[in-house]
Amino acid sequence: MPPESRILVIDDEEVVLDSCTAVLASGDCEVLTAGNGTAGLARLEETTPDLVFVDLKMPGLSGLEVLEQIRAKFPLMVVIVITGYATVSSAVEAMKKGAFDFLPKPFTPEELRDEIERTEDFIGIGGTFTFSETDHNGLSESDLTLYRVEGGEWTLAEEAR
Repeated sequence: MPPESRILVIDDEEVVLDSCTAVLASGDCEVLTAGNGTAGLARLEETTPDLVFVDLKMPGLSGLEVLEQIRAKFPLMVVIVITGYATVSSAVEAMKKGAFDFLPKPFTPEELRDEIERTEDFIGIGGTFTFSETDHNGLSESDLTLYRVEGGEWTLAEEAR
């Protein structure tokens, strides 16, 4: 049976990638990893995940730059920013740039699983969700009312057609 969800983790710390993989691979999800922003964006092009975790501070492309590029190309992609440099201003900036949530490091396996569960409950991986923002990269609320994740792709849900 294929995994229920596909999660991409972009972080320059190998220990974070290994830990996230170990925690998440034991559930029913496929875990993809990338060691920097450029590799993460390439991985995103290869296989569209349901959820992306991106580190805020990385050499080369920062997490915010990666987030901006994801938003430009995949406006409905759910991105959670993770960082060891959590401040109120960095969290606010990430959210303004389109992050779904902000998870400070270090986090426990339980905190990581809880974050994914909350996200899946909200977006309905394998189901539908209602998007309530009125301006999301030029798309209006009516453009984004009901979408469904089907095989890793966001498509307009049948009942909204």
